[in-house]
Amino acid sequence: MSLTKGAIARIMQGERVLNPVLQILNIQKLNTDNSDEDRFCLTISDGEYYHNCTLLASELNKMQHRGRLNENSIVWLNKYSIDMAGRRVSGGLEIIVDELTHCCIRDMK
Repeated sequence: MSLTKGAIARIMQGERVLNPVLQILNIQKLNTDNSDEDRFCLTISDGEYYHNCTLLASELNKMQHRGRLNENSIVWLNKYSIDMAGRRVSGGLEIIVDELTHCCIRDMK
């Protein structure tokens, strides 16, 4: 399965990219004030660019808790939004992942 090269740059420029195939490079649990709700920040890549401020919608936390999302996982980004407010916090735009489909885990050997 091929990654959708250039998708991240196009998304960051405001273009709506339909169902890009991306790779999760890193998953980091964020410290939040609400201990009842985990938040996860992903670093994703399209094979050409990467974005390290990608937040998993809280409804998708169960995928992470069940071990469905791992580093090197290949996913279809089915539904996402851009959070302009994230610019104040992280200095850049945040991609909010609302829906994704796990494809496979790429062997990095």
